Amino acid sequence: MEKSIRDAYGEALVKYGAENENVVVLDADVSGSTKSALFGKAYPQRFFNVGIAEACMNAMACGLASAGKIPFTNTFATFMTSNGLLSMRALASYNKLNVKFAGGYGGLSDSYDAPWRWPATPCRRIIL
Repeated sequence: MEKSIRDAYGEALVKYGAENENVVVLDADVSGSTKSALFGKAYPQRFFNVGIAEACMNAMACGLASAGKIPFTNTFATFMTSNGLLSMRALASYNKLNVKFAGGYGGLSDSYDAPWRWPATPCRRIIL
């Protein structure tokens, strides 16, 4: 079986962390699903689990980017594009900050878990 996207993503975070000590990772309490926990295990001092607080997580990432860090934020796509959207637009985009926003489980791959993870909502929010 091929490697899953989430496993490849988690391994890539670890690789980027080894290459650049300014890489930091923030997660909204889903690091087991997004596999950002791999980075947290390798670099616990540069990993922040902010809990179920996507807007705060993205705002924190913008502050870290302003200080020269390279933050990667992780949550489910539906929450990144709803709860986290304002800070993405108002803080990261307007200020042209180097923040990487990762919204996992877009598409039908996770639609069996719960209806609030359905993929149409994140796509519609970003397009508008």
